Amino acid sequence: MLLAIDVGNSHTVMGVIKNSEIITSWRIYTPKVKTGDEIGLMLVKLMEIEEINLKEIDAAIACCVVPWVEEQLVKACKRYFGVNILLVNGELETGMRILYKRPIDVGADRIANAVAAKNIYGVPCVIVDMGTATTFDVISSKGEYLGGVIAPGMEISARALFKSAAKLFDVEIKKPESVIGDSTIGSIQSGIFWGVVGQVDYIIKKIEGQLKEKSILIATGGLSKIIVENSSFKFIHDLDLTLKGLAMLYEKNRK
Repeated sequence: MLLAIDVGNSHTVMGVIKNSEIITSWRIYTPKVKTGDEIGLMLVKLMEIEEINLKEIDAAIACCVVPWVEEQLVKACKRYFGVNILLVNGELETGMRILYKRPIDVGADRIANAVAAKNIYGVPCVIVDMGTATTFDVISSKGEYLGGVIAPGMEISARALFKSAAKLFDVEIKKPESVIGDSTIGSIQSGIFWGVVGQVDYIIKKIEGQLKEKSILIATGGLSKIIVENSSFKFIHDLDLTLKGLAMLYEKNRK
């Protein structure tokens, strides 16, 4: 079985995959300071709860945007599962031409998302991943990775607002009852919520204008439900997109 790990700035998603199927998965906060032993023991405990035989884990792959976690993942997988983890980067075989000026600069999670979207849903497509950042990845009708957009995520925008405006305060981020807020809380919620939805819709419109064709739209990431339920565009919602892409990348690069 394959252990697939997607380490983001805020959250980490881990899954166990057997015969291309996700058997189980977990979502946790990305550890800020943890050793390989702590990460390994956590993984062992989670698998024991799910009654997964640790000896059946014979491979591991990860996309990681947090450098200090990456090093500890290598140690954890080697010590607790006896496997060398495959780390995703722009130099791996993807089955997809990457047209970034420097392919090595493409985020590992964006590569995994693009590979999964292309192979599962078809092209041309745009993947919107809503996490700490909101990223847009564009695959052409030829199946080429063209590049994309990186924008501040909802939580980043909210924190910046609360930090920079002395008279504003932290509020729960949720869909407001009205676009026109009749209180400070309602006004902040409306600005953050509809600001992100409007941002996504406008960027999609600009991308499709440049491509000059309609694209398959896929939403993923911890906050993606907001877009799926409120965008003026129709999205496919796939929270497991990155794990699916990791499984495909492992098959393409296994030795």
